[in-house]
Amino acid sequence: MTQLEQIIKDKNLALVFRQFLYNRFNNENFSFWLEAENYKYLDKSEMEARSKAIFSKYFLADSKYELNINFQDRKDLEEKINKNAASSDTFIRIQNDIKKHMETDAIPLFLKSDDYKKYKESQTISVPDRDRSVTVVIIIKNKNNNNNNNNNNNNNNNNNNNNNNNNNNNNNNNNNNNNNNNNNNNNNNNNNNNNNNNKNK
Repeated sequence: MTQLEQIIKDKNLALVFRQFLYNRFNNENFSFWLEAENYKYLDKSEMEARSKAIFSKYFLADSKYELNINFQDRKDLEEKINKNAASSDTFIRIQNDIKKHMETDAIPLFLKSDDYKKYKESQTISVPDRDRSVTVVIIIKNKNNNNNNNNNNNNNNNNNNNNNNNNNNNNNNNNNNNNNNNNNNNNNNNNNNNNNNNKNK
């Protein structure tokens, strides 16, 4: 698990990290990463409008949250958006670059900060404004975990059914074997009786 994944796994820690970035006037990278992460889980029908909104917020010149990315990446992304070719991986390349940048810059600074130390000591937060995007991402991840749990339960039920079927089959086989043995014993007894009768004659 990467440092960023460890941070967003703890909702309160993610909020502390976000506030740390706000105070340093450097929150746009984390904000974009969260929105791009959330975007990947949207229905296909929602992606076109949402991709355009994200592009306007983070990639238009003079945008309040404009990201510092290279010209070619911006151009490629703009072409994709304009062609209405949005998909779950529309922002993935830039998102990965932003993640690497945060893990070599903002996150190490945060992990050494007083904000981080205070949170780890008290496990409490004093963030004035909750960032909904942080919560949304964590809700999505929890939904995925629930789906995985449901799949595991289904697998367990299937395994139990298979075990029951196997047990039933084994019991049936054992019963059949016992019946066959009894029949064989009866046949042997009959043969012995016949032999004794012949001898008596």
